Amino acid sequence: MQVTRRHILVITQLDLTTLAVQKHGIYQRLHAYMLAASQLDMRITLLVVRPQDAKIPSEVLAERTVRSVAEHWGCEVEAVVANDFAANEKPKRLLALLSLCSYGFSYPGRLMQAAQKSPKVRQVLQGDYAIVLAHRLPPALLTRSMGGVRTPRVVFDVDDIEHVKEARSRQSVGPSVRGLATRIRTWALMRAELGAVRRASAALVCSKSDESYLRSRGVSNAYVLPNAVPLPESALPLTGSKVMLMVGQYSYGPNAAGITRFVRQVLPMIQASEPRAELWIAGAGSELLPEDVKSAAGVRLLGFVDDLSSCYGAAEFAVCPIYAGGGTRIKILEAAAFGRATVSTAIGAEGLSLEDGKAILLAEDDVHFARNCLQLLSDAQLNNRIALSARSTVRSIYSRESQIGALAGLLSLQLDVQSRDTIAR
Repeated sequence: MQVTRRHILVITQLDLTTLAVQKHGIYQRLHAYMLAASQLDMRITLLVVRPQDAKIPSEVLAERTVRSVAEHWGCEVEAVVANDFAANEKPKRLLALLSLCSYGFSYPGRLMQAAQKSPKVRQVLQGDYAIVLAHRLPPALLTRSMGGVRTPRVVFDVDDIEHVKEARSRQSVGPSVRGLATRIRTWALMRAELGAVRRASAALVCSKSDESYLRSRGVSNAYVLPNAVPLPESALPLTGSKVMLMVGQYSYGPNAAGITRFVRQVLPMIQASEPRAELWIAGAGSELLPEDVKSAAGVRLLGFVDDLSSCYGAAEFAVCPIYAGGGTRIKILEAAAFGRATVSTAIGAEGLSLEDGKAILLAEDDVHFARNCLQLLSDAQLNNRIALSARSTVRSIYSRESQIGALAGLLSLQLDVQSRDTIAR
C-alpha cells in the first residue's frame, strides 16, 4: 500500500536562485525549515512571491529555483514563482496617509494584496496541504485566503519581531512630526504582526526575550526556534595576530551605521594603544560604506567571502558594533563556532544566551568597546577562554543539528494535530 507523503507549502519572498552567494541569516533559517521538512519526508512546494523582471518567464525562474535548492541546500522541491503582479498604486499623498494607519496600505501590504489576485498564487493557495509555512510577515498575509480540501496548520516564522525593531529605530527620531508618523506606522505594523501571530497555529521567534514579549501581549502559540550555525569539528587556533573581524551585509543599515561608528570613534582609540591593530571588514556591500571608513588606517575591505574560515583563522576575535535593529546575530554565533570571541554592544548580542565576561564581552559605549578590544588583543588567555566558552554554548544551544531536530519535532506535532482535526471532521 502506497503511503501519501504529507504536503507542506512554503511561502517566501526570497530569491532562491542565487543560493551560492546567499549567506545571510534569513536564508540560513529558511534552509533549516527545508531540511526539517525533508527529514520528515514531506513533499515540499515553494511559492516564491517576488515581482521580478517580467522578461524572465516565471517558469524559467521556477526551474532555476528547483536546481539551486537541490544543489546548495540538498532538498527536493517543487517551485512556483509568481512575478506577474505589482503593488497597487494610489495617489501619493493619500497613500502616504493610509500607509501610516494600516499595514495593508504599506508597500509590502499592497504587494500581497496584488499577489492574491495573481492566477498562479490563487491556484497554489487552493492546494491540499498539511502545513503552510509563512516565511516572515508579508507571506503570512496570504494565508488568510487559503482554500483547499482541508484547513492546514499555519506556521508563521516571525524570526525577528518587526514592530519591536521599528519601535527601537523611532527612538532616534525624537519628538517631531516625523517622530509622530513613525509611532503611528509602528502601531499599524504591530497590529498586523500580532494579528498574523494569533491567526497562526504556531509562531516561531528566535529568542526567549521575543517569546516573553509576545506572551505579555496575550499570545499563547509562540515558540522559540533559535538561529543556528554549522559547527566545525574543532576551533581554529589563535595565532596572536592583531586582526579584528566584522562580518555582515552592509546594505543593511544597522551594519553600515555600526561599522562606520566603530571605524570613526572606536578604532582610533584602539590604535592609540595598539598601533598594529587592524580591522577586516568581510561581506557584500562594503563598497557602499563612506570613503573615510574604507580608506581609514588599518582597515581592510574583503568584500563577499564564500568561505569565511580563512578570515576567522586570521582574526583574533570578531566585533559586532550594532546599535539598532533586532533579532539574534548569526555573525556572533558563527564566530563562536569557529572558536572566536566577540566584542559586541548589548543590542548586538540581544537574545543570545552568552554570558557577559564569560562567553562574550559587551560594551556600553565607545570607550568601553575600545577597552574590551584592547583587553582581548593583549590577553591571549582571556581571549581563548571566552572563545571556547562561546563555542561550548553554540554546541549545546545553537548548532544546526539541534535546530533542525527541534524544528522537525514542532512540525511533527503540527502534523499530528492536523491529522486529528481531519479525522474529527
